[in-house]
Amino acid sequence: MKKLIGYIICFYATVLVVACKNNASQHNESAFRLNLDQGLTSLDPAFARNRNAIWMTNQIFDGLVQIDSTLKTVPYIAKSWKVSADATTYTFNL
Repeated sequence: MKKLIGYIICFYATVLVVACKNNASQHNESAFRLNLDQGLTSLDPAFARNRNAIWMTNQIFDGLVQIDSTLKTVPYIAKSWKVSADATTYTFNL
């Protein structure tokens, strides 16, 4: 009986050592994996039509301005901007 208990303890100790082994050296990949429920249609912000494409382009591209929680336009990349008198030309200062 003592021999059986010794084997069981040895087995569990071996399992514990193997399970706690650091596998970080085996995972040196530089890949970003993302599971999407729909196909990604485009990474061009002008053609982003579905939720996944819009989310992905927002992760990749920064805008000149953003909308805050009160729905006002606030600077993001642009420090400031001017609108021409006829409202056809916008000049952004970066």
